[in-house]
Amino acid sequence: MTENTDLEYCFNVWALVDLPHGVIAHTAVRAYALAGDDEQKVAQLKALASTDYHLAEVVPLPEEYVLVFEGGEKLPGATTPQGFDDQLVLKVIDQYWEYQTTTVDALTQRENPPQIPESPLNVVTFIGRTPDGQLKVIKADDLD
Repeated sequence: MTENTDLEYCFNVWALVDLPHGVIAHTAVRAYALAGDDEQKVAQLKALASTDYHLAEVVPLPEEYVLVFEGGEKLPGATTPQGFDDQLVLKVIDQYWEYQTTTVDALTQRENPPQIPESPLNVVTFIGRTPDGQLKVIKADDLD
């Protein structure tokens, strides 16, 4: 069994892409406590990414992200796959973690919630809905 001191909080983040329009308005996030070096942790996260999005918590994008369309129409809380950058990923993880720890703290009356690193290890996977309504993993190269 792994000692708790060897564990690091790591995250899978799924960007939910509206395929016909290429818009991301929601993400899904799941935390893991993983052991090993970064390469091993990334391999674990990638292995889990193709299935665990079914169990992840849905997190909307922050309202400060605004997608502007050609006609000037604005969509707050949205971006494109190209705009889904590291800064946005960290904001989504922070939003998820704050909700999770606040909820758990309220239920367990825990006084010292676990902390995550400033830039936690994470893997981003794009998910799209097929015409028949199924969710599937999309390669980032296929989104251009």
